[in-house]
Amino acid sequence: MVSSLAAQLAQGASLNSAFLLSATKHRHYGHSYLFEPNEAANHDLASVYAIGQNGFMALCSLDSELEPLGIDLFSPASRNVDRTTLPPEQHQALRANIAAFMRRLSQYILDAPAAKALEWLVRRFRVNEFDVDLVLECFLPFHESPQFAKMHSILTIKADSMWSFLKPSPKIVHGLPRSALLTQMTKERDFARFVLKILSQAVASSTVHRTLVNFHTSVAIEYISRLPVADAGILAFFLPSITGPMSNDGASREITLSAFVVLAALAQSVRLSSKALKAIIQSIVDVSERVSTLELLTVLIALFGSREEAVKLPKDLYAVLKDSQDIVEVIPKTLAWRGADRFYIAFMTRVLEKPERGAQWSEVTSAILDNQSTPLHIVKHAAKLAFESLESSSESLEATDFLSGILFGVNQRKPQAFRAAALEHSAGMEDDEKAKFDKLVADIALGLSVTGIQGRSLAISSDDVQARLSGLRELLENIEAEDGDATVPEEVRAKIMACLRDNDEAVLGLAYSKSSLLLQSIPREDLLSAILSAASASSASRHIISLHHTFLADGFAKRYPEERLKIFQEAFVPNLLFTKSRAKQASTAWSHLLGTEGNGAMGDLGILSGCSELLQPNLDASAMAEMNLKLSNKLAENAIYLEKTESHRDFFLAKLTDSDPYLRSFAFLVVRAFLERAGGDLQLEFAFRVVESLGLTDLEGFSSVLKDARSLGEFIQYESIAGSIVSKASSSSTLRRLQASVIALLPGISRPNGVQLEWLKHNSEGKPEVHLYVKLTRAIYSLANSCSSLHSLPTNLLRALFLGLKDEALLFLAGVWTEDLSKTSSSQEHLRRVALSHAAAFLRAQASAGGSDFVDFQVVVPALLVALGLPDKQSRQSAIECLKRLVDMQREQRASLYASESIYGERSGDVQILSMADCNKYLKALTEKGDSFVADAEYLPVFHREYFSSPKQSQHKQRIICFLLSHSVAWRDFSSTLQLLSSVRAVSEPAKLPFVLSLIEEVLSSKFPEALTAVEERRRGEYFSVLLSSFDKVSASILNTQASQEWTIFKRLMDCCADAGVQDYVRVLPMEQLRTNLFRFLSQERKVEVTCQLLHLLTLDIPNNDYGRIKQTLSSLLSEVEAVVGLLPVLAESLSPEGPERTAKRSRMEESNPGSELAEPLQRIRLVAEALASSNLPPEPEVISCIFGALRALCDIRDSATSSVEYILQMILTALDKAVGTGVAGPIPPGVMRIDVLIDLIRASGNPQLFQQALLIISNIARIDPESVIQSVMPIFTFMGSNVFHRDDSFSFRVVQKTIEGIVPVMVKTLKKQHDTRLDLLVGSRDFLRIFSDAAIHVPRHRRTFFFTHLVDVLGPRAFLAPMVMLLVEKSANRVVRQAEDDVSQTLSLPLAMFARHPHELRLDALVEILEECQRLGRKIDDPINSDVTSFLQLSLDDHSPSPSVATKKQIVALVVFVGFGIHAFGDHPRYKPQASGTNTRIQQLLTLLVQVANLNSETMPHASEEIGKEARRSLLKALTVIPAADFVQSVAALLRVEDAKAGQSVQAGAIDLFAERLPLIASGTRAAISSTVLEVLQRLKSIVSSRTGPPISIALRAINAIAVTMEESEGSLVTSMLEVILQESGHAEARQDAITVLTSLTSKLGPRLLPYVSSLVSVGIECAHDVSQGEELHHLALLLLLRVVENVPAFLGQDLSRVVTCCLGLVAKGDVDAPEILSVITSKVPARSILSVIRDVWASTYQDLNDHASDILQYFHFCKAGLSVASRTDIAEQLKELFKFFLDVLDIRSRATLTNVEEVETAAIEAFLELVTKLNEATFKPFFRRLFDWAFSPTGNESRQVTFSIAMTALLDMFKNLIVPYMSMTLESVTEALQRFISGQCGNHILWTALIRMLQSSLNVDEGLFWRDDRLERIAEALAKQISACARMRIDDGKILLPSCMAAFAHTINREELLKSFHFYILMETRSEEPRAQLLALQSLTSVWRRNGSRVIGFATESLSFIEDLAESDNDNVAKEARVFKKMMDKMSGNDTQDTP
Repeated sequence: MVSSLAAQLAQGASLNSAFLLSATKHRHYGHSYLFEPNEAANHDLASVYAIGQNGFMALCSLDSELEPLGIDLFSPASRNVDRTTLPPEQHQALRANIAAFMRRLSQYILDAPAAKALEWLVRRFRVNEFDVDLVLECFLPFHESPQFAKMHSILTIKADSMWSFLKPSPKIVHGLPRSALLTQMTKERDFARFVLKILSQAVASSTVHRTLVNFHTSVAIEYISRLPVADAGILAFFLPSITGPMSNDGASREITLSAFVVLAALAQSVRLSSKALKAIIQSIVDVSERVSTLELLTVLIALFGSREEAVKLPKDLYAVLKDSQDIVEVIPKTLAWRGADRFYIAFMTRVLEKPERGAQWSEVTSAILDNQSTPLHIVKHAAKLAFESLESSSESLEATDFLSGILFGVNQRKPQAFRAAALEHSAGMEDDEKAKFDKLVADIALGLSVTGIQGRSLAISSDDVQARLSGLRELLENIEAEDGDATVPEEVRAKIMACLRDNDEAVLGLAYSKSSLLLQSIPREDLLSAILSAASASSASRHIISLHHTFLADGFAKRYPEERLKIFQEAFVPNLLFTKSRAKQASTAWSHLLGTEGNGAMGDLGILSGCSELLQPNLDASAMAEMNLKLSNKLAENAIYLEKTESHRDFFLAKLTDSDPYLRSFAFLVVRAFLERAGGDLQLEFAFRVVESLGLTDLEGFSSVLKDARSLGEFIQYESIAGSIVSKASSSSTLRRLQASVIALLPGISRPNGVQLEWLKHNSEGKPEVHLYVKLTRAIYSLANSCSSLHSLPTNLLRALFLGLKDEALLFLAGVWTEDLSKTSSSQEHLRRVALSHAAAFLRAQASAGGSDFVDFQVVVPALLVALGLPDKQSRQSAIECLKRLVDMQREQRASLYASESIYGERSGDVQILSMADCNKYLKALTEKGDSFVADAEYLPVFHREYFSSPKQSQHKQRIICFLLSHSVAWRDFSSTLQLLSSVRAVSEPAKLPFVLSLIEEVLSSKFPEALTAVEERRRGEYFSVLLSSFDKVSASILNTQASQEWTIFKRLMDCCADAGVQDYVRVLPMEQLRTNLFRFLSQERKVEVTCQLLHLLTLDIPNNDYGRIKQTLSSLLSEVEAVVGLLPVLAESLSPEGPERTAKRSRMEESNPGSELAEPLQRIRLVAEALASSNLPPEPEVISCIFGALRALCDIRDSATSSVEYILQMILTALDKAVGTGVAGPIPPGVMRIDVLIDLIRASGNPQLFQQALLIISNIARIDPESVIQSVMPIFTFMGSNVFHRDDSFSFRVVQKTIEGIVPVMVKTLKKQHDTRLDLLVGSRDFLRIFSDAAIHVPRHRRTFFFTHLVDVLGPRAFLAPMVMLLVEKSANRVVRQAEDDVSQTLSLPLAMFARHPHELRLDALVEILEECQRLGRKIDDPINSDVTSFLQLSLDDHSPSPSVATKKQIVALVVFVGFGIHAFGDHPRYKPQASGTNTRIQQLLTLLVQVANLNSETMPHASEEIGKEARRSLLKALTVIPAADFVQSVAALLRVEDAKAGQSVQAGAIDLFAERLPLIASGTRAAISSTVLEVLQRLKSIVSSRTGPPISIALRAINAIAVTMEESEGSLVTSMLEVILQESGHAEARQDAITVLTSLTSKLGPRLLPYVSSLVSVGIECAHDVSQGEELHHLALLLLLRVVENVPAFLGQDLSRVVTCCLGLVAKGDVDAPEILSVITSKVPARSILSVIRDVWASTYQDLNDHASDILQYFHFCKAGLSVASRTDIAEQLKELFKFFLDVLDIRSRATLTNVEEVETAAIEAFLELVTKLNEATFKPFFRRLFDWAFSPTGNESRQVTFSIAMTALLDMFKNLIVPYMSMTLESVTEALQRFISGQCGNHILWTALIRMLQSSLNVDEGLFWRDDRLERIAEALAKQISACARMRIDDGKILLPSCMAAFAHTINREELLKSFHFYILMETRSEEPRAQLLALQSLTSVWRRNGSRVIGFATESLSFIEDLAESDNDNVAKEARVFKKMMDKMSGNDTQDTP
């Protein structure tokens, strides 16, 4: 049953269990997308959910579609969803939900919010594991991004999935490269199908984004380009992935274009079948409406252009192209593209299949065939098809016309294609057919092949004149023959109008011969437009123009007389000027215009009246000039008196700048005549229009033409100009003369009579307000000053202009320099500069005139002030010059005032006039600052501010300001007025406001100044701001008066702030001026009135912007004390039930809502409360008192309007909080801080926000007025404990903190004043502190620690940490005494956590104080109730409480337990820094108190004393673990001195154990400082070990070891004296391990002091190392002891060294891993001489019987080699003889032992021998080698020695190479003899033979020709060859490889060819052996020789052949096969056919 239940639980367990919260504190979260693994562990699911929710909300703000998709995934319920336990249907629904959300999210993957959302999906739903395909589908478009790399790093990819290539790879660290992606797609089709399908899924789910489209396009193109062959299988999924998204109804244009690009690339890479192409085209047709025609043609051309064979155009595509609107414009752009010819051939084929519908395609076919870039073969193909269709008799008339039109056009534009098509078509025709076809071709060429009106039009387009005549004639005849009412087709009308533009007279004459037909068939406008265009063409000849004129004058004008004026102006006027080149043309034009004897249709035009009499038949130059003048004068005279004067005037003015010089000259003549003859307003208006029409910006062009003229009069002389026109009308000089003649007339225009001109008035945009005369004079002045060179024309213009202006010249100039100040162009600045210069000259002239009549020019001073603000410095300089001239002209009395009645027109009378003294003084002040004005254009406001700031002569300043303001009001020029007003803006003067009131009233009444209406709103706002600046501090005195008009206006301004019908600046600026410059200067009555009016405005229905602005203003105004103090009582009174308004209202209301009568007062006070809450209230007692009054009033009516009052109360409290939060200035009167109001509000309120705010305010009040709060502390905190502490939200907790911070310090200060002593303070604060400790249970658990920590910080941790801790511990005392230690820490977690947050010094003091309280409680434990001992803690007993003594005991135990935990926590505190030296008295005191508490005695409760003592001793040991080093050691020494039985051995044992643990951790500096104390401890430890009494010996030994490890020099003697004792203890089994540990430590520290004990130490170590019964640890320690002895006294081991080596070698043989390290240290530390002696001694003493040491002999030789390697040559030389003898003995190992691994041992011995050889020179090595040789090969030697020698010799050769080869001379003879013995069979030792052959091979391979010469080689050649038979006979397996290799080396060493041939022959002879093994080995030897020496033995091929052929026929298959192989190799190397060789 249990197993069954377990199985069920396992089946239902969550697969997320490893990722979800476990029962423990440790959590495992799996993968993380947002964080690194180590950081992810710090974020639980709650925080991850918060992150994901934040990201989801941010994503929803970006894309609202994400919200419904993710609402379930990010809902709070999702935190409990475990997808692994969901039922299948729910899991599928969740999966679908995730998929929909992820696909929509994919476009935001690179954004930070997406990362947050993905983190939740990964951590909660594990999409990286369960939805890998979906995740990669969304991330692949970003595969090269870091986001992809991050997601890839956490994906769970299965090995058998298509994503296996994404397994962890360095290529994907920074993203997946595109190349890797494409490579995998080409390898795996399923993967390619998946990637290409992503877009289709996105389109289906409407989640397409640009990155995805770009990714799909680029990947698809690169994928198809990488494929070597695209078979049907690939196209089966590739094409749907492209056409599918495109065909979806939800696809965008971007997707369609993407598909087009891919299809185009596909067509270039893959040969598509017709079926596939048809399907693609059908898909394109279906989406054609999404793309332009150009894009459609682009993809079609790409598809068709990739195919060689012809493709028929689908019907649907044909229809799509037909419906295209712009195909005609698009086709020419595509004709030159590659592949376009194939598409257009298919297109033309489709069109010409049904020519009867060809009319629909006529424009398209023309666009294709008529274009110059169309390839000829397209045109030829179309022509050929047209010929074929045209010959068919079945074609309709429409088709015939269409086909003929195509062929006609081809012949006209591509005749070669036409001829080629005709030739190909006629090939093979019969003669009759060919003749008929030729006739057809000819008719087509002439355009005569088609019948009907439409067909005749083709010939008209022919290049041949006769064809055009014939076509036009037949066309006109056909039109005449048809029904007269029939409408002529548009195409035919176009052809006829084309004939009207024909330049051939015959064609044009034929057309005009049917004038009635033309007038009937062509609309009037079209016909007239065509004729006028043709007549004005530059290519038209005189006769052509005459034909046009004739038709217009005789035919068209008669039919349409209303068009005569247009005909006259546009057709005839350009030809009316008589010149030498156009005399006949002009004469003909006048004749056609006037008709015969003036009776023509045009002759009765009014403007032509009298012109016929002026024409003369004589056409010489003078006559033509005269006629031109007379005719132009007549036309001007007639035009003046005609009703349509304006039409003629506009026409001729427009032609003044015409490009036709003849028309332009004639226009100038008429305009000049008109200007001379007109009068009055007509002349003035025309003159101004002339200036505009001339288009001249300057007169620079006249300089060159005037330099040769003697005078301007001669230059502009009328008759002279007329002559120039006749002779050279197109000359530029003629044009300049005409222009100059007209310009010269302009200054003479008369000034209008009876009109008062305003010279300072300027036009505003859209409103011409300036008189035309003023504008004309300014234009003339501007033109005259536009020339840099003063030639006669500008000079005369200026002279004439000023003569006409006379005295008004100064006003005129002022108008020029003040015109449109916003324009700062260089030309405008130049004009102003000139005007000011002329003004200065004018004033200078007036000053120099003298006389007694002084004219006062002060009216122009404002204009000069405006000039001082011009940006041009020279202009400002000229303005100063003018002012100086005015100063110079000043007199005491004036005779007249200049222009005082006319300067501003009707408003001139409003201007105030200055006295001469005031004016003179002001002007002098201006001129004195002349340099400043010149340097700074913005200096005028600065000047005025300084000038008017002086308190002296206030009357003078007031008059000046009034003077300036009067001009500002009267002068209605916006820029100038604004500049004048701005100049005095900073001046405060009461007189300003009355002047600007009228202007302000105009703004308010929407009757703006004329100059202001067209100004942009920004500048109007600036203007209005300047006006409002008059409401300032000075004007406040006016506004404060009763019945002030100014105040009424200002209230209207305030009302406008809420008027949506006025401009923005009118609503904004008054509020700004009120807030910044006016309100604080108003009286309190006005301030209250203003705020009440603002409150009224806020109660109206006004726009949000205005509401916010007014409310903000109100908030700003209520920062004034007077406003608040005045307003709040009024509002509070309106809430009072006794208020008169309230009483009246109540009497009229019956059964009404009790809160309705308060609606309006509450709304007002709500607004004020909001304003006060948002403003910075002044911390004044009056303000605070008023707020408390309003608060009380609101509290009184709270029950009747709860919902609205709650909010107001919050706002009032917020305002009050601000007021008291910054402190109150000065002393606070009693009764201001009404705490009772706040307490009543707290008690009555159920709204947490209200009482939280109230508590915060009380805390602030406590800081500034503690006396008002101190009496209410207990109620406040009692309320907090019951209503606030339990609220688990951050704001409530913050309120608690603030309240504590505000009130508690006040209470603490009071308590400290009341209690002097520490105990009294504790007792006195007990009840106050108990409020918090009793409320601890109400504080949310996760906030308790911070709450009490904060509370103690506020109380003062030094004074109240201990009492607060004791109260909290006391509450848990009953549980503490019953719980285990692990549970106690949880119970005391709150006081411990609070305690741990303070510095350890404070905690130490608190612990001491707690222990003192324990002592106080201990003194009263026997009778707690009646004891006279005062303690902090008191018993609170009830019926269920234990006895008082037991309760007191529990208190003491709990406190002692806390002390233990508290001091133990010191070591974990990061800020705990123990003292380096010295002792801490507080710690000593703490330990003393702990001991005292441990010894508490109770007479009535002895068991209580034991329990208290037990906990005290436990706490004492905890204290010892963390106290500072010096204190710790002192404490341990003190405890070891104590003989108290109660403390007992357990405390001492614990202290010693802690001492052993902590002493090694003490810093070296501190360790040295406490050495004396350590010696004391050590002495005590020695006593314990010696006597074996007291604490356990093992603990004492561990402490001694700790001292040894950290031993100081001064401790050495005492420690050394303990060696004997410790060596004795090593004999005791129970203490042996600890003793060995101590000895190991001491050997590292004592150094030479160890010498007397070395043998003992070695003996102990060897004994323990071999004693395996004590365990591995002891064995390891023993070897470590031996190692430390060797390391510390390596030179003094003596005979003990051999014992150590022998021991280690034995242990190594047993597999010990530590012994090799000792041997290594011996070789590195011990002197080499000693090592060499030990090597020999160990060999002599241990290894004489090698069979007994088979296991360790190998390690011995390794040690031997290591010892020899560290020995120097000197060491070796000293013991060389002994070493020689040693090695001779060693190398005889084969003879002495029968070891199974003798070869391995021998190799190790030889390696050691080689190490010795490396240390020898030749002098020492040679005798040793000879001795070694004799040892092996002497008669006393044996085969085993010879084997060893050969192996050693081979090793020497391999190591020293050529250096050892000469020593072979000693061995050669012996080796040869040995080989002979093998040949003869005397020796059969396989090992010896192998060793000899290897030695020979090595010597041959390393020899460089110094030893193995041919003579020596010859001595052993035959013997070596015969080793083949010997080897075969002995059946040596190694010889099959070894001997052939040796033979090849031997042959390679031979130099003489004869010897080589002999050696080769010796080998061949071995093939004659009867033994197949010998034959096979001989063949293998030959093969080896030939392969290594091929070129040298090729000559031996012939002699070898017979031997080889015999072997090839051997009965032994192996031999025969090897022979054939050798023969084949020989043939290949020799290049001969050996078979044919005899």
